[in-house]
Amino acid sequence: MIESWPFLEMKRNRLSVVILVAVVCGLTSCTQKQTGVVWNNPTTEAGNVYGDGFFISVVDVTKVEMKEDETVLYMNVQQRPDREQFKFRFDKASYLLVDGKRYKAVSADGIKLGKWAHTNPDGQIDIAIHFEPVPLGTKSIDFIEGDSKKAYFIKGIKPVEERWKQLFPSYWRNDKTGDWEIALLDSFAIYQCKFWNYKRCDVNEETGETIIVMDNDGNELTVNVGKNNKGKRAITVGGQKTSCSMITGRFLPDYPRKDTRKDFAFNDYKVDTVTVIGWLKDIPDSYRKDMGFSFAYQDMFHCDFSDRQSTFAPRFNQI
Repeated sequence: MIESWPFLEMKRNRLSVVILVAVVCGLTSCTQKQTGVVWNNPTTEAGNVYGDGFFISVVDVTKVEMKEDETVLYMNVQQRPDREQFKFRFDKASYLLVDGKRYKAVSADGIKLGKWAHTNPDGQIDIAIHFEPVPLGTKSIDFIEGDSKKAYFIKGIKPVEERWKQLFPSYWRNDKTGDWEIALLDSFAIYQCKFWNYKRCDVNEETGETIIVMDNDGNELTVNVGKNNKGKRAITVGGQKTSCSMITGRFLPDYPRKDTRKDFAFNDYKVDTVTVIGWLKDIPDSYRKDMGFSFAYQDMFHCDFSDRQSTFAPRFNQI
């Protein structure tokens, strides 16, 4: 029995070596996995590639992959659903902008930079553009196709978890009704189709809770914003508390209750006027002088499907 102890001790030492090697390998594996950062379905703040109700092309960022040797921007390019294929291109001068520094495009998958490309027969295509590596701790990225006036741009690309923490600017949807509730911009708020100036804004830096006193034409309202809970907050305006979700996509989600009406609501169909109040946001300076907007309508009851359009020059709010 005594002679067997050295053998047992040797087995223990071998076992310790094996365990130590396994731990070292495990740490190495974890380190390799943590050298990259991935944002799946990130949010975006502004862009000129979002399109409108009659959009020709739309570009959505679907993923950002940051590595030590490169940064990859994954995008979906699509055409109107009633059209099949269309032609587009991304310039070789494309770059990412982070804290004022440019990171140049190097190559692309699915297309060739500077060359015309076509979408698939279904009117869309997934592409990836490879750039010089941005810092792995980057919190927000701007994609700029080039310096020409009509270049694509998508600004404020960031993970949704980071966007939830950002109260100014932010846009909020009523969870119960599905309606747009309030917008809290940097310099003013939009509530009940009116612009409200901030008189006071107290932010609790630890919890994110905020008290805002705002004014419109002598009318004063107090807004209480609760803690962030994965993009949801309790927002109380003038004493009325509402559960709201932050709007982080290009479109509002579906209404929480399905519309089951089978006929048009009867409202006497009287001739009346329409007043449009709005804010044209994130307009490039080069468009401010000559950009206008238009309204088009169709008389569906009298089978007159020809567009009747009136064009108006906008008055830009310089707040």
